[in-house]
Amino acid sequence: MDSLSYAGIGSRNAPQNILEFMEKIASILEQCDYVLRSGKAKGSDKAFERGVRNPKNKEIFTHRDAKPWAYVTVKKYLPEDRPATFDSWNDYVKGLLARNMMQILGKLGDKPVKFVVCWTPIGDYNTSDVGGTGYALRCAIDRGIPTYNLNYPQQLEAFKKLLKKIFKEHQNVKNS
Repeated sequence: MDSLSYAGIGSRNAPQNILEFMEKIASILEQCDYVLRSGKAKGSDKAFERGVRNPKNKEIFTHRDAKPWAYVTVKKYLPEDRPATFDSWNDYVKGLLARNMMQILGKLGDKPVKFVVCWTPIGDYNTSDVGGTGYALRCAIDRGIPTYNLNYPQQLEAFKKLLKKIFKEHQNVKNS
């Protein structure tokens, strides 16, 4: 799919004002030819998905979509406070965590997103503090993919600047 993709992910319990902002983010990025990758979970994922009007502009991965490579890859990103627990979880949970790798790396694992925008509770990304989103964040950070957590003021401001830059560049291309 389109090389301009981003992961729009995060907590199921993000505040309402953040969910509304995520929807606006997705709408703006779609106008700028970006494709959303997300996971269809309640909260953050659904907010991003609502912001995308054309189904061709989103790749939504569920636990059923998880590919063998993603199951292998997710094991590299287990949280420090839960080492070696992956194999003991049920297939549904494993599938959810594996699909997080697809949100970052694409369906076949060979097309990483340009950046990740999310909202998680304040916490250590290397532990289970930030829930399932932490797996995707650890993968992105490990691969040098910029991440923007809207719950951290500096990252929120940095993301707003990025969004303005993307929009301005798109407008310049569109008007040339």
